[in-house]
Order: sequence, then structure tokens, then C-alpha cells
Amino acid sequence: MKIVVISKTDYENSIKDLAAILDNLDITYQIIYDLNYAIYNPDVIVIFGEDKDILEIFHKISKCPIPFLGVSYSKSGFITETNIQNSEYAFNRIIDNDYVLENTFRLNIKVDNHLLPQALNEAAIFNSRSATLLEYTLNVDSEIIWRDYCDGVIISTPIGSTAYSMSAGGPMILRNSSVFNVVSVNSVDVTRRPLILSNNSKILIDDINSVASSDIIIDGIYRTKVKNYVEINKSNLPLNFIRFPEKSKVINQIEKKVILAEELLSISASAKLILKTLQYEGPLTLQEIGIKTIIPDRTIRQSMNVLLKKNLIFKKPFLR
Repeated sequence: MKIVVISKTDYENSIKDLAAILDNLDITYQIIYDLNYAIYNPDVIVIFGEDKDILEIFHKISKCPIPFLGVSYSKSGFITETNIQNSEYAFNRIIDNDYVLENTFRLNIKVDNHLLPQALNEAAIFNSRSATLLEYTLNVDSEIIWRDYCDGVIISTPIGSTAYSMSAGGPMILRNSSVFNVVSVNSVDVTRRPLILSNNSKILIDDINSVASSDIIIDGIYRTKVKNYVEINKSNLPLNFIRFPEKSKVINQIEKKVILAEELLSISASAKLILKTLQYEGPLTLQEIGIKTIIPDRTIRQSMNVLLKKNLIFKKPFLR
């Protein structure tokens, strides 16, 4: 069996532990830190890192029929299937063909006639200035569904339904469902509820107005401006994830959400605000966090230590 391991240089030390496990199992492997490097027809591609690292890598991968296995260096997340401590067991199961493939679709996104990276979790449209309303029209298959005034709008896949969408009041959707989920965030219309659509639908969000410019954020990572409209439909380039179904994936997802909720309940309001700001803005320096949250420096440092200990955030080297 041949395996390619894709990782960021941030995890170079941890990769040595993974390499030792692969050597012990006599598995042929190649480790790459640059996606421009040649990949020679592996049987499995292992992406090493946390959920966010996997999302970043998938933004650079368009078409790939080879099965993916997400391996975390700490604890398994919502996309990663195992961690480095349990990876030897996982690789043995792959050798024995004791796994299933989960075919996962992504969102194809076009903004003002420009194609963007495909979304695995969601596409979210918000104003670039906080505390201002976004005005837009939602069209589905050329039919106007609603005209809305809200903080923002989220279009998610089933796998992304337990991410930002759920935080905004959206439902949990089974991963094998062939649907999109549209969630209006804090709409002024109190009757507005999440909308479930067939994933064969073509979504158009236009007539976008706000007092400031509007942004689209893909998977909480990629961000760009929106001037006129956003088109979203199902991509015809799905991904295949390796899964080990010991128990219901639904129960597993709920358990992870409960654990995350318990962790969030135990942290301060300042820590929650910092976490939400990082989820919305992406990586920030301590100075940038202070500017955006207006939280005192000492409180920021204390909150960051709590979030780091709970593995809710991670440090990254910052080179100017």
C-alpha cells in the first residue's frame, strides 16, 4: 500500500511520530509540505493536522478521486477521523479493507463571475463592518424566495451543518443527505427560519446592499469582497473520506458538539468573544485581537491561555 502524507511545516516534529508508525507497518509513504510537489498515484492520501488545516488544503485541491484520511495530532475533530495516538489501529484497518468511503459534495461558488475555492463546510456572507445590517435577495432555481435584512446569511453542506450554521441556529443534517442548508443570521423578520433545499438547486444571492462593503467567507478561512451577486451550486468534484463506523456518525457528531458546548460553557465571556472573532476573522495577532474586540491586553492574554489549554485555538508562527 502506498500513502501520501500532506502536512503543514508547523507539524514537522509530530510528523516524525507518524512516519515511525508507517515504517513499523512497512507502508510505503511520501511526505509533502507543498501541494505543487508531485504525487505518484497513492492508494490513500493522509492529511495531517486539525480540521482547519484540512479545509485549507481542500481549498487547493479541485479534483481528486483518491480516498482521504484526516489524522489529527491532538484529538479527532469533525473532519479528521482519527488522531496520531490511534493512527496505527486506523492504518491496520485500511490494510485489511475494514473501512467505508464517505462521498462528500462541496459547494461551487462564483462571486461577480469569479470562481472561488470550493467550500466543504459553508459559504457565509456578512458585512465587513460589524453591527450593520445586510440586505439581500435569495433566489432558488430562478425563483425569488425572500428579501431579507439580517446580520448575514450562511449556506452550508450537510458536513458543515454542525459548524457555523448550527451556531447560527441551523439544524444538524445527516451527512448522506442530498441537501443544502440556508440560514439567515439574526434576521429582522422573527419568522425567518432555516431553509432546506435539494443540492441540485441553483442558489443566487443578489441585490446585496449595506452601509459598508460585504464579504464572503468560505469555511471560515478564505475571504473576499462581494459587489453584486453570489452564485452557489453543488460541485461535481466530490471528496472521498475514509471512515471507521464503529458507531453511528450522527451520535458521534452529537457527542462532539455536546463536549464542545461544555467546554464553551466553562470559559469566560471574553474568551468566547475572542474565539468567535478568530472564527470569523481568521488568524490574528494579539494586537489585532485587541483592536477588534476592545478587550484589555491582560484579559486577552488570560483568555488566550484558557483557549490554548482547551485546544480550541492554536498558535502559528508569524513572520513579517
